[in-house]
Amino acid sequence: MGKGSPPGQTDRSAETRDGLVARYLRIPLTQIAYVRFIIEAYDGLAQMTSYPKRCDVLLLIPVDRLNEAEALIAALAQEVGLQPVDKPADWPDQRAFSP
Repeated sequence: MGKGSPPGQTDRSAETRDGLVARYLRIPLTQIAYVRFIIEAYDGLAQMTSYPKRCDVLLLIPVDRLNEAEALIAALAQEVGLQPVDKPADWPDQRAFSP
């Protein structure tokens, strides 16, 4: 997260493709199911991808819901300690979203 950025927002440019914005987050492993539950409760807000035994997740967010998603990310950052991160170098291949 860049200096002076609000929680859940970064100074780096977002990856975009087909009207979706990619956000990579680091979430405590014990909180991933809870975060997924919350995100899925906001129908159509984002698609969350996680991999077994990893604390990093990918959110694909429709551009027109980005502000709403960023607000939720900020709230979850305070609640469960998630952190926006750059795309992990060893992130598995994302055929559905590979900018």
